[in-house]
Amino acid sequence: MKRITFFVSTILIAFFYVACSSSVTTDNSKVYSEKELSSLLNKMEAQYEDICVMMGTANWNVYANEGDDDQDTPKQKYYELFNNAELNSAIDYWSDRKNELADKALVRRVEVWKDILTAAAVDFDADIFKLENELEALLSNPGESDTAYSTDELNEMVLTLLKKRNAKAKELGFENYAVLCYDVNGLGWDWFNKTIELIDQKTLEPYKQFLEKMKKEKSITEVGYQDVVGYANAVNGMRYFQKLDPNKNDSLMTATLDGIGMDYDKLPIRFVVENIPYGGNGLAIQVPNDFRVVMKANMPLAVWMHELGHGLHAMFNQTEYPILKGYEWCLGSGCAAFSEGMAETSASLVRNDKWIEKYADNTAEDIAKRDETFKNYGVVFLRQAMIGFMMEVEMYKDLSQDLNDLRESMFKKYLLLDKPLANRNMNLSGNIMYSAYPLYMQNYFFANMISWQVHKALEKKFGEDYVFNKNVKDFLVDEFYGEGDLRPWREKMKQATGSELDIDGFLAYMGIN
Repeated sequence: MKRITFFVSTILIAFFYVACSSSVTTDNSKVYSEKELSSLLNKMEAQYEDICVMMGTANWNVYANEGDDDQDTPKQKYYELFNNAELNSAIDYWSDRKNELADKALVRRVEVWKDILTAAAVDFDADIFKLENELEALLSNPGESDTAYSTDELNEMVLTLLKKRNAKAKELGFENYAVLCYDVNGLGWDWFNKTIELIDQKTLEPYKQFLEKMKKEKSITEVGYQDVVGYANAVNGMRYFQKLDPNKNDSLMTATLDGIGMDYDKLPIRFVVENIPYGGNGLAIQVPNDFRVVMKANMPLAVWMHELGHGLHAMFNQTEYPILKGYEWCLGSGCAAFSEGMAETSASLVRNDKWIEKYADNTAEDIAKRDETFKNYGVVFLRQAMIGFMMEVEMYKDLSQDLNDLRESMFKKYLLLDKPLANRNMNLSGNIMYSAYPLYMQNYFFANMISWQVHKALEKKFGEDYVFNKNVKDFLVDEFYGEGDLRPWREKMKQATGSELDIDGFLAYMGIN
């Protein structure tokens, strides 16, 4: 998991300006030339990077207990930066005229700044800021707060937060907060909806065929959630089926990177094992010089490799512009789905059959069972995965609706259940994602597709033994890591693999034809 925290405070939206090739003033306001715009962004981005380093360090200390974990100071500094009137005025003006800029890197910087400031207009609203931080503290440390809230009270607080986000997004002209998020998170609202609709259509009939076969095998006529959930879990389990000694994770990471031409010992990445509540958390403290990972003990190697993948993505970043380095602390800074895809690209190195043959104790029968599980039940895994993030999208469309009914309808739509859910309780406070990591779950869904496609491209370019080809490093750096966020991720995918997203190919890999 890559930590994404959205902070909130008030932002000042500047008024319009008149443009010309040199600086002029209108309404006592300055318009920046291209040169002056570049100079201004250099100054603002230096401040931005300093705050990101401060925030990353504070978050690291929350988990690793190595120093001061004060997050309030960098939050306040983000607030001040994103409220900077000059910055907002310049970005607001030039985002409508970016095609007039000769410097293509400057065009991209304006685009990313526009996304960040658009999100900040909601996420840095004073009321939202206060409520979100209160909820994050309560839900991150249940039972440790001095103030006791009932579950119903916490749920009402979360719902209030969601409604405040929606209201603010609508003030900015968006249909709802979900639309805003997708428009600035690197996916795009229209692209996301078209892609999910296509996957839904292509998996529906194969899933119906699975249900008919399953009902015959189990001699049942009606399908409940418990009848199908095991199949989705079986597919997920096969992603970690490698028989490996967890005590060898360090040496296996080193050997794996060596196979593709990377010297792990020379990378500014370090791992620390701590008693954290989940698998792992990778933090880019300073790109490209300092990446740290805190891991829960005895995690599978693929989890280590996932967090390492975040580090590779950051530590091989060669851009000089901080806003294009993908610092993770603010919505709009890079595409989290692509970042998770790069992390899964690393994890999938140790899922490769040739790698397994060399390093793992799995038999040919184990590999055949994995392939058969994907072939037979991959469609269940995918359709269940869509429930989580699509339910959140549908929530923001109408927060006055009965969320228990919505939850029921989502399970029925994607899993075609005949029986009602045994537990209809929509517990908003039971999932911190709704409060602290809104609209993030789809990133893991697309990460699997991105990773699969990158590995297919590697196999095509370097052959079946690509996990032992030292030229892989240069390919990954040149195509995906090196230039940071200079180009949108779908452009990178098309150039490196031949298509933006090969949905049909991925579905075939998951057993869906």
